[in-house]
Amino acid sequence: MVTKKHLALKNILFFLMVILLSPSLLQAQIIVNSNFEGGNGVATFTDTSAKEAHIVSGLKGDDTKNISYYVEISGLNPALPLTLEVSAFWSGPTIVYSYDNINWEKTALTNLNNFSIPLQSSSVFVAHS
Repeated sequence: MVTKKHLALKNILFFLMVILLSPSLLQAQIIVNSNFEGGNGVATFTDTSAKEAHIVSGLKGDDTKNISYYVEISGLNPALPLTLEVSAFWSGPTIVYSYDNINWEKTALTNLNNFSIPLQSSSVFVAHS
C-alpha cells in the first residue's frame, strides 16, 4: 500500500534526480556589480556557460571619455578562468583584478579588449589599470 509518506519521498527523490542530472540548473548566474563607493561600469552581456562577461565603462565623476571602470563580478566557477571584454574609450594593455579588494594583480591583454582572469574564488573585482 502506497502512503502519503511514500509519495512525498518519491517526489523528493524525483526532484533531486532532476537537479543532479541538470547541472545547468545549479550554475550560478554571473553578476556584475558597481553599486559601491568608486564603482563604475555595467554588464552588457554575460554567459555563465562560457565564463564570459562584457562590461562597459560609464560616465561617472570626472570620467569624460568612458575610461575608468571598477566592478565586482560574482557567480563564477573558480575552476575556470573568466574571459572579460571591456568596452571603454581606452582600456590599455592591462587591467587589474583582486579577490579581496585589497591585493591587486595585473593581467595581460589577450585580444583587442579581451582579458583572461585566472580565478581563485567565485567573485573578483576588476578595475582600469
